[in-house]
Amino acid sequence: MLADPWGQVYLEAMKARAIVIGNNVAALPELTENGRLGVLVDEPSATEVAAAVLATYARPQHELEQIALEAQERTLRLYNWDAVADRLLAALRGGGNLKQVS
Repeated sequence: MLADPWGQVYLEAMKARAIVIGNNVAALPELTENGRLGVLVDEPSATEVAAAVLATYARPQHELEQIALEAQERTLRLYNWDAVADRLLAALRGGGNLKQVS
């Protein structure tokens, strides 16, 4: 995706334990912990994305499985509707920060 400010498509992919490769913009850096749980590319060109795909799948299988599992666990923990509603209500009541995700 070239312009997905929220990143729903990435969350769905992470939830399915797919390795996410995308632009280093908008929500993706936060969702992937600045690339720890996915791969960020600075330029959305075919050459850079292809290089990122090749480099990613050249990594050991157990490493990719661990990244996918951690990404799935983080997504299920932080971006389920109950967690989102709790953060939203806390922010509306003045006792929380919508951006505070850990």
